[in-house]
Amino acid sequence: MVLSVVIKVPFLISYPSIGENKGAVVSAPINTPDILPSLLGLTNVEIPITIEGEDLSDLIKSPDPDADRIALVMNLCPFTSEYIYPEYRAIRTKQYTYARTPEGASKMFDNRSDPYQMINLIDNPEFEQLQQDLDKKLNMALQKIDDDFEVRDYYLGKWNLVLDEKRNCINYWDFNKGDGVVQTPQLN
Repeated sequence: MVLSVVIKVPFLISYPSIGENKGAVVSAPINTPDILPSLLGLTNVEIPITIEGEDLSDLIKSPDPDADRIALVMNLCPFTSEYIYPEYRAIRTKQYTYARTPEGASKMFDNRSDPYQMINLIDNPEFEQLQQDLDKKLNMALQKIDDDFEVRDYYLGKWNLVLDEKRNCINYWDFNKGDGVVQTPQLN
């Protein structure tokens, strides 16, 4: 069976009782955190409350090619020297991708008619209602994980992280020399 992970990386799954579902394709997007609860659901193991993600075992057991859902994609806090890319939150559905930066809505694509995401539909009057609907879905997804969508400096302070001043990122390169400083995120 094939499920589509949010960035279009296929998630292939086979299990002993797959039966007639072998080779089935479901285009509803999933996220990496959905994998563990789904596997636990398939094995009838109780899913601890601390596990993130959704149990999609019912969708795996009864594949529905028309099923759709939202998958959340985020660049929570750019910690690397590629800080040229802003913080963002986005959702992907079977058909659409919608993204927002701290400045507001930034990208919206119809993945069916524009699979290479070349035509940004943001602020196109024809898609105003769709943009509002996707924005509501993004807000619901963020509320579900209790994310207020703050800017980078907020998270650096919240987690007590320090950036290397020269490279504007967490110093990962000195670990090979034994000089790196472990910076496990810890709440202030």
